Amino acid sequence: MSGILRSLPTAFRIAVRRLNGNRRLMAAVAVGVILAVALMASTTIYRNALRDLGLQTDLRRVSDAELDVRILNAAHGLSSNLAEDSFELIDRRLRIPDDYISDVRHSLTSATFFMTDVGGIPPEEDPRDRARVLWFEGVRDRIE
Repeated sequence: MSGILRSLPTAFRIAVRRLNGNRRLMAAVAVGVILAVALMASTTIYRNALRDLGLQTDLRRVSDAELDVRILNAAHGLSSNLAEDSFELIDRRLRIPDDYISDVRHSLTSATFFMTDVGGIPPEEDPRDRARVLWFEGVRDRIE
């Protein structure tokens, strides 16, 4: 092992002499390496720019309504905080940065049911229409 370490400076001197003897060749190799690195870097940058341009073009062709995201969550039961808990769970799981969201609106639609007295059971052949609970966040702010 010590013999290899002793011969290392000698090998380095020999390599420097050979490089000095072929200066033009080494200059051409250095220019080639620089061009290759620049070409590889520009390929990645160009690909990312084309991808972003294509995405922007596609987004301009689509209306805002078509870009809306609708998430359906089925939660069964009747508790006072069921809607808030569901909305918080969805928001936590999505973790979408605010840069991509312009507006968030929550709404709630229940399953249909018969309106009866508390504890009452509707008859089997009830001709009444079934009802559902609808709730939309921020409706009062938009009413003039």
